[in-house]
Amino acid sequence: MSMKDFEMRLRDQRYAVFAALLAVSLVLSFLITNNGLIVGLGAIAMLIGGIVLVFSFVNLQFGVLFLLSISFFLQGVNRFSELPLGVINDTFVMVLTFGMIVQNVRKGNFKIPTDALSLIIFAWVAYNVLEVLNPAGNIEGWLHGVRGLIMLSPFFFVVRYVSTRKFVETLIHTWLFFALLAALYGLYQEFVGLLPFEKQWVMADPFRFKLLFNWGRFRIFSFFPDAALCGILMAYSSLLAFILAIETNDVLRKIVYFTAGLLMAWVLIYTGTRTAFVILPAAFGFYCILTFKKGPIAAMTAGGLLLAFIIFTDVRSLGPLTTNSLNRIRSAFAPTDDRSYQTRMYNQARIQPYIQSHPFGGGVGSSGLYGYRFNQASELASFSPDSGFVRAAVELGWVGLIIYCTMYFLVLRRGIIAYFNLRDPQLKGYCAALVSVAFCLILANFPQQSMTQVPTLLIFYAVMGMLSRIDELEQPIENKL
Repeated sequence: MSMKDFEMRLRDQRYAVFAALLAVSLVLSFLITNNGLIVGLGAIAMLIGGIVLVFSFVNLQFGVLFLLSISFFLQGVNRFSELPLGVINDTFVMVLTFGMIVQNVRKGNFKIPTDALSLIIFAWVAYNVLEVLNPAGNIEGWLHGVRGLIMLSPFFFVVRYVSTRKFVETLIHTWLFFALLAALYGLYQEFVGLLPFEKQWVMADPFRFKLLFNWGRFRIFSFFPDAALCGILMAYSSLLAFILAIETNDVLRKIVYFTAGLLMAWVLIYTGTRTAFVILPAAFGFYCILTFKKGPIAAMTAGGLLLAFIIFTDVRSLGPLTTNSLNRIRSAFAPTDDRSYQTRMYNQARIQPYIQSHPFGGGVGSSGLYGYRFNQASELASFSPDSGFVRAAVELGWVGLIIYCTMYFLVLRRGIIAYFNLRDPQLKGYCAALVSVAFCLILANFPQQSMTQVPTLLIFYAVMGMLSRIDELEQPIENKL
């Protein structure tokens, strides 16, 4: 192609772009003039969203990072909107999955992943789909419940496919950046106060107010829909930051990681999420056992002594922590004195005969809110599972629970094997951090349904995807996209 032809083609492209922008401007002006500003802004949002989706389809790494970024805000925004914003996550995952399939087809790669993690994800999805045939269930409950269980699972395959050494680092840092942003806003809520529209939202529902106003103070929820989600996210994100601070030799990074971890752990206390108080030290203990390094073991010992001092003494203040915060921490380690814990244990004991007599459960979406809305004839309609494991047992039966537990076992097994296979110090550190986060989330899923909300569910699938490939990334030739 001659220079003249090139200049003509470039000029033609400029004219095309100009014409497209002019047409879009005219359409938006018409919409705003005839339908108001809200409709116009909605059209602009749809246009931008369409462009982002197309770009994500072409560049999967960008799509993964963009989806993870917006997932930190969508549920919080959904508090003040009747729009089904959660569908954005599902749509994005479907677009990314289709983009991955198209790229594989173009490369002539028709091989289906057969590693243990991929196979258990396939089994989990297939079992949940087949649950639509469960005679004890209800089709409406299944349609609503299955979305939270499997719709985001293809994200595992996308992250697995796009993972390179550089991308793993970028994904981890993106996650930490938005977790730190949430922590900083949480500190703003604690020391400046809730914004007027946030107070109005809390006060609008008596049940919500009861959940968020405990022990004479508001529990911090940052820009998330509830304090429990915020607290658990702060727990596993601070764990990630602390481990990366230990594993890196770069002094500046060590300071940044440690500071971020400290701020997130600080906000964790103000969320009042007792599950998070337990899982953070427990998961750090898992890291100590995995690596068996003297420094982390010494830190764990010192932290354990400090925690014991808080629990077994009547100290009323400790640094920035007041009596209220210290009492909340103590209550997490004395569950037998807690009425909500006693109620959960009673409910779980009461439902055991049902689980034992229903190997395939009562059907997806047959318990909790969906059960009450769509299948009131079921004996599970009035049962609130509270725990992710209990929900799997009652809705999917002990057969489904076996698949569920096997999936978690294989995640930890994969991460532990990868850690001991790796020789590269940086990748070894990332692997130790990721498998410790996986342990933290699995542990949190016992007292809470921690795997049903984003961004936590997306992060868990991303962790699985990175762990499935991480010990391949230190090879001299990386798999390029």
